[in-house]
Amino acid sequence: MNEKDIVDKFDEIIGGTQNDLSIQRAIDRIANMLRMSSTHIENIVRESGHEAFVEDEHPRDGDGKFADKGGSVSDIKNNLQKNIEPTEKETEIQTKIDVDVRARIQEKIDELGLTDKVDYIETQGSYVKGTDLPSKGSDMDIFVVFNPNVGEEERKDLGLKIGLATLDKEYANSQGWDNFKVDAKDQENKYAEAFFDVDGQTVEVQIVPTRNMDRYDIIKKEINGQKETADGKKISIGMERTPHQTKFMNENLSVEQKLEVRTLKKFMKETGLYDSSVKSQGFSGYSTEVLIHNLGSFENVVDYFADYKMGNVVGLPSESERKDLAEHGVELTYVGKNKETKMDETKDKYTEEYYNTHESYQNNSIHMTDPIDPNRDIGGAISEAKLAKTILTMKHVKEYGKAPDKVEPTTMNGVSLTFTSSGTDENTVGSQVQKLQKNIIDNLKDLGFKVEKEFDEPMNIVKGLDVNPNRTSIEQEKGSKEMTLNFGMNELYNDSETKKEKDVSDMKEQQLTGMIMGMDKKGTRYEHDKEKGIITTYNPRQFKNVRDAVKGLLEGSVKGKALEDSALLKDIREQNVDPFTKFSKFENIV
Repeated sequence: MNEKDIVDKFDEIIGGTQNDLSIQRAIDRIANMLRMSSTHIENIVRESGHEAFVEDEHPRDGDGKFADKGGSVSDIKNNLQKNIEPTEKETEIQTKIDVDVRARIQEKIDELGLTDKVDYIETQGSYVKGTDLPSKGSDMDIFVVFNPNVGEEERKDLGLKIGLATLDKEYANSQGWDNFKVDAKDQENKYAEAFFDVDGQTVEVQIVPTRNMDRYDIIKKEINGQKETADGKKISIGMERTPHQTKFMNENLSVEQKLEVRTLKKFMKETGLYDSSVKSQGFSGYSTEVLIHNLGSFENVVDYFADYKMGNVVGLPSESERKDLAEHGVELTYVGKNKETKMDETKDKYTEEYYNTHESYQNNSIHMTDPIDPNRDIGGAISEAKLAKTILTMKHVKEYGKAPDKVEPTTMNGVSLTFTSSGTDENTVGSQVQKLQKNIIDNLKDLGFKVEKEFDEPMNIVKGLDVNPNRTSIEQEKGSKEMTLNFGMNELYNDSETKKEKDVSDMKEQQLTGMIMGMDKKGTRYEHDKEKGIITTYNPRQFKNVRDAVKGLLEGSVKGKALEDSALLKDIREQNVDPFTKFSKFENIV
């Protein structure tokens, strides 16, 4: 397709509608079709003198952006920062709950005779760090930090006991909390969680037990020099990082940078990039703090993703940090490695010197090191599709001086399954969900059922990142462990036969005759091309209905097919989940 053809195709796609969204979609569609960059396609159309890019009709403002298309990144930032901090009333409510509940926790610790087992009590989260946004509801995580010598099961049991003793109905009534409900979060982690309304605010309070660990021991995953517990289990790290993360951000983010974090959070929420839950697989509050800590400002984050290069790493430890970690016996998995990846059918090295060698991080599309634990890549919670949407969003902001228009989800029929996960770590559950989805999709394809994709062909986002998201989605209420996995499909039934060709040209006549007699006896439909020496057999598929196919896969009863074992699959099998068909919504990148 030559340049004139590209311009003609652009006209055909946008028709008579010329707005920011239609122009960008037309450019992206052609770029996807021709496997070229959107910037290259835009330059071709722009240089042709097309009216969509004529400056006389689109006067520019002082910083070079189209004035009637939005303005500058600074304009966006100024608008975002209006009413960006919690109100005085919201802060007063949070502070009172925080102070009162922590005092009551200490009372219960004293009453239960546990003062020698608990090192300190501390509230965590964006409220404490000054990076929270105004809201009609607030989440408050209060950590009860135990001495590391307290065993895991004892810590969980005592943490739950303290939490339930603190958050009881009598105390809730004395505080004027309405619609009070308290529950143990789950059987494995065993911490108390309460929901209530007070002064127009919906509040969630979690009393979380964890252990007091040195930062270097957290990175090395050891306690008192040991990498295993008394019963031989490897030491796992979870909530132990949180107090260190809160302390780090309070010490390293300036007042101005905390405002930048709030600005980035608000922008990401408005553009559908925020929320690291299993359902959304976007950016977390902590990841926005890490971005601002390393890149400095909202504008720099926009620049970083608008010019994104696969393999870039946010937050690599400095020389002095690496020296300090080495002196404390920490081995960095980033140092001295350089990953090669196949890009545009040529071997091309990632642009950064280092990358994380841990197998659980190697397939991450975006890499961000945790400043508390440089061997931990917090980019794993962000899906490839969400990264692609982030890049396209930031490119749009740079080009048009405003966020892209909201893209409505696609609604289509499909097959779904609802179950409750027993997992406690959201990142682990999210990873298992993604693997299960892919596993089901691959097996359904072999069984003759196709889960749809957003595009006809993969869309090139940047060099090394081509995406074509499957039509999958997750429904999950906040705080609930029940979730529904949805798979979008145009065809829920398949009456076709499987076709298999076999070369029998070298087969002895007696053996061939026996084979044909066997097929005749079984009633197998076949065709024998004697000239080519090929026998083609036709057999009915194992399943004609996709629900039955998914049910068989979940049960492990499909001939020659098996889903990978995981704790999530075990949960589903124990609950005897029955798939069902329904219309669901699926997010679009463009």
